[in-house]
Amino acid sequence: DVWLYKDPMLDETPVYSWVPLDHVTMPPGVEKWLRKENVTPIAMSPFGQRQMEERGIESTYIPHSVDTKTYSVTDKIKDKNTREFMGLSEDDFVVGMVAANKASGLLHRKAFSENILAFSLFHKQHPDSILYIHTDPIGAGLGWNLIELVRACGIPQDSVIFPNATEYRYGIPQEQLAALYTGMDVLLAPSYGEGFGVPTVEAQSCGTRVIGSSWAATQDLVSEDG
Repeated sequence: DVWLYKDPMLDETPVYSWVPLDHVTMPPGVEKWLRKENVTPIAMSPFGQRQMEERGIESTYIPHSVDTKTYSVTDKIKDKNTREFMGLSEDDFVVGMVAANKASGLLHRKAFSENILAFSLFHKQHPDSILYIHTDPIGAGLGWNLIELVRACGIPQDSVIFPNATEYRYGIPQEQLAALYTGMDVLLAPSYGEGFGVPTVEAQSCGTRVIGSSWAATQDLVSEDG
């Protein structure tokens, strides 16, 4: 996020700037940075490159990537079938979210309120559906209390799963996350804007369809069957 770079010493150093763009229009501070003579702009999404082109800013496009050997169809966690590990049956319809719970004020960029409310409406028609939210459920002082939000939206407690709090805090292995993606029927990933949105690529690499926002970087990442 280049709007953070305000140290005058940075004007004296050649910088290759791999910049996320996720606003409707390019923020003035970002544009000012990208126009500096010592800065070489690099777009991490086609959306970002298009937005720079609209401002007459030349850039190179280098996307994020994932290790497809790790993020591939993975059926087991700790020698157990993924659904068995999660305490679910093969008949359950699993909607997953993988998003950082970091926000301030009334707006959460990951749209947890909107997505959880949408699931609550879906769950009323499909009571065999389960919501797995791969994040810190209470935000640890930086985000929202999603447990309260789930309760406010009227979703039964046994229809929502969060990861083990200790494992999440100290790092869940990528192979385990790949298995969790594989165990989902769909990844629910609409947000207010992504500079890239790595989970959308991780999930699809594991064979899981994605529901995403039709704008910012996400519009270039979701496959035609998403």
